Amino acid sequence: MGGKPTYKELELRIDELEQKTSELDLSEDALHTSSGFFDTLVSSVSNGIIVYDDQFRYKFWNKFMEKLSGLRAESVLGKIAFDLFPHLREEGIDKLLARALAGETVQSDDTLYYVPGTGRTGWVTGSYSPHIDSKGNIVGVVAIVHDISDRKRAENALKESEKRHRLLLEVSPDPIVVYDIEGKTIYVNPAFEQTFGWSLDELRGKRIDFVPEENCQETKEAIRRMLDGLKVQLFKTRRLTKDGRILDIQLSSSLFCNREEKPVGNIVILRDVTAEKRAKEALREAHDQLEQRVKERTDELVFINETLEQEIADRRHTEAELSKSRAMFKAVVESLPFDVFAIDRNNRYVLQNAICKKNWGDLIGKSPEGLTVDKNTKNLWLKNNRRALSGETVTGEVSYDRLNGEKSHYYNIISPIRDKEKIFGILGVLIDITDLKRVEEALRESRERFRNLAEITSDWIWEVDKNACYTYVSPKIYDMLGYGPEEVIGKTPFDLMPAEEAERVSKVFNAIRASQKPFECVENINLHKDGYPVVLETSGVPIFDPDGAFCGFRGVDRDITQRKRTEEELERAYDELEKRVEERTRELKIQKNSLEEANMALQILLDKRKEDKKEMEDIILININELVAPYLEKIKQSKLDNQQKALLSIMESNLNEIISPFVRKMPLKYLSLTPTEIQMANLIRHGRNSKDISLLMGLSLRTIYNHRKNIRKKIGLEDRSINLRSHLLSIF
Repeated sequence: MGGKPTYKELELRIDELEQKTSELDLSEDALHTSSGFFDTLVSSVSNGIIVYDDQFRYKFWNKFMEKLSGLRAESVLGKIAFDLFPHLREEGIDKLLARALAGETVQSDDTLYYVPGTGRTGWVTGSYSPHIDSKGNIVGVVAIVHDISDRKRAENALKESEKRHRLLLEVSPDPIVVYDIEGKTIYVNPAFEQTFGWSLDELRGKRIDFVPEENCQETKEAIRRMLDGLKVQLFKTRRLTKDGRILDIQLSSSLFCNREEKPVGNIVILRDVTAEKRAKEALREAHDQLEQRVKERTDELVFINETLEQEIADRRHTEAELSKSRAMFKAVVESLPFDVFAIDRNNRYVLQNAICKKNWGDLIGKSPEGLTVDKNTKNLWLKNNRRALSGETVTGEVSYDRLNGEKSHYYNIISPIRDKEKIFGILGVLIDITDLKRVEEALRESRERFRNLAEITSDWIWEVDKNACYTYVSPKIYDMLGYGPEEVIGKTPFDLMPAEEAERVSKVFNAIRASQKPFECVENINLHKDGYPVVLETSGVPIFDPDGAFCGFRGVDRDITQRKRTEEELERAYDELEKRVEERTRELKIQKNSLEEANMALQILLDKRKEDKKEMEDIILININELVAPYLEKIKQSKLDNQQKALLSIMESNLNEIISPFVRKMPLKYLSLTPTEIQMANLIRHGRNSKDISLLMGLSLRTIYNHRKNIRKKIGLEDRSINLRSHLLSIF
């Protein structure tokens, strides 16, 4: 027992352990201080950070969330998320929080948020992870919130732009058909169905066989050129309708590609120029016929007049010839596909073909002043008639209101009819060009819609020639770079960039120009008129003339300055956050190892103290039984007076009170052993053999054997088959 520590030494060790515990408490305070610094850092990043407890109450709400929502942290903390923002359940955030609380890390889709009472709305996305305490228990959820409002607004604007483009396709007066790369129909607009007779349901997924045989070769050649890289085709051709009619068509087609520049389809715009072509041909033919007929008629009239003067005697023959000439002239006039009329020198209509009569009623014998037509129409007719009677041939486009009230457009030709000396009448021709004007108006409206679209879109739309000089710039450039369109026309994109950026981008553009292919999402830095940089994202397609010659590019620029800044700030914040987390994890790991080592040392000392205490109790009990109890028993057997008996009883009672806690812990059999036997029993119980016990106690093997035999006897182990060590273990 001489090697065991004393009580004083044990007390000193306990004091040392308490001091180490105090030092650990100070380390914990330092840990909390460091945690406060970490919270300050987290609160200042450009992402929202929210911490929920296991009841989804807000436990942390950083500065970014205050800025995003307009709500101060003190007005939010302690409140349940879905009581404060009920719409989050509709967005499915409650399910995501439940999954994170179960141990998953989940990502939310784009979520619309609004703050009741503030009018604040926007879009966010977030990641939700379990919040784990130092013991490894999940005590809540940590959410990292990203504000994507600018991106969503841009996406919504893009969808709106696509919707407007779709509307342009639907209302376009030109037939439009879209094929996939295999030539199967994907889409036709209403104008296609109206013009050619096929609906989208009839053609979807099928090939359209509407090329006349004589136009097959030129169509195959156009397809070959398109697949060879000339993506935009412009040429005139012909196409068949569903009912077999042949239309004259001005065709423009273009391949469209995916992001890998691989062609995935073809869009074709078919403009029906049949009416326009026929109207021009009819106009040209009518003009030629009219000039020829007027000349012939004038020659005939002059000839008749000369005949009358020279051959008055042969009147009957002359009248017959004149009647024949008039009949022939009338037949020619009746066959013309436009209005023809004539007025004599008495201002009376003397000639009118069937079409003129149908449109304006019976005019023969009437004067223009007496017609029941629209006042403006009548005044215009009278004005043109006066000009023709004065010797002028009047031509030009005019608008007249017919008798039925319908406004029609005409090409007007009013010519004087002369003999050798004077004008004796006028001849008028009205060619109906109403359909042609409608086509022109539709074309003008289409161009106007494009101009309006270019002006209202959020992107800057531009066109450059083959030398990269701007030929068109939409007004949106003022919002992006501060320049008016007139300030930029004639300049190149590189004139608006810093010198180094201009050199870099010009190399990229020269390669694109050489390939004559579409390009997209080319990032470049421009200088605002006020001098600060603006990051643009440029996309464009090549432009070709009707003969297929390269003319330049048409495209759009999008301002991505804010997006680039946000991406850079986010990346910096992530890097800083990862660095802080790594450093903090390393510090906590070191502190954890120190605590574990201190706890282990403390546990060993406490176990040792407990063992020593038990051994001390056993020794005290045995000493009392061996050294005190026998003498008390002898005193009790001697003659004592009453007072002595009372004192002895009190002494015995107090002694029993002292040793009673020890007696309850020790079996009765153990009380009969001597101190030497108790020490030897403890060594046996701990697995020591006879030689070890002999060395430790300084006794001979024979003495050890006798003590072992005595121990067996005192604790009732007469049966030698019973293992002494196992029995001692069961007792103690």
